[in-house]
Amino acid sequence: PEPFLKAMNGLQVTATDTAMVGDWPTYDVRWPKRLGMRTVLAGWGAQEGHASVDASDRPWAVAQAPREVPELLATGPGPVPSELLRPAHTKPLTAF
Repeated sequence: PEPFLKAMNGLQVTATDTAMVGDWPTYDVRWPKRLGMRTVLAGWGAQEGHASVDASDRPWAVAQAPREVPELLATGPGPVPSELLRPAHTKPLTAF
């Protein structure tokens, strides 16, 4: 959680005012979610089978393209597609 805490402290924002967009549930969803941040799974970067059935890894929303992120943050998410709730068995695509 340290990178997220450092970013929020540097920006002088709270977790409820912050969202994390990433393609790896274990790193980009689990920790920010535990801190109270909104989490958006970047569906355009996640590989098949990349998401998890573990509730702690489930994102607040899923975006299939970057252009969807602002609207999701403004209006709230719909249901997370079931194909994104399969167990994760792939390596991270990116690091932050």
